[in-house]
Amino acid sequence: FAGSWHLPGSFVLRGERLEECAQRVAREELGTRVVAIKLAGVFDNIEGDPRGHVIDVVYECVLTDEPSAVGDTAEVGWFSKLPEMGFGQAEMVKKLGVL
Repeated sequence: FAGSWHLPGSFVLRGERLEECAQRVAREELGTRVVAIKLAGVFDNIEGDPRGHVIDVVYECVLTDEPSAVGDTAEVGWFSKLPEMGFGQAEMVKKLGVL
């Protein structure tokens, strides 16, 4: 899904707690820290990822700084209308009621 929009994310590392994963992803993909982490939803993603069946655990977070594109992230954006999204995430975002 190179070139498509998607939520920042990663696989959980061995021994890593879910909230620690969210903090790591914010640092590695957005160059920021997150606080006030709150579970927003858990979703089966059976066909959205070409690597196989994954479980998307989505957190609502407060960013400590303005996010920027770092690491493998090419671009960061804020949207008032849902863009085309990779990894089957558009339906998930709609279910969350974000856009």
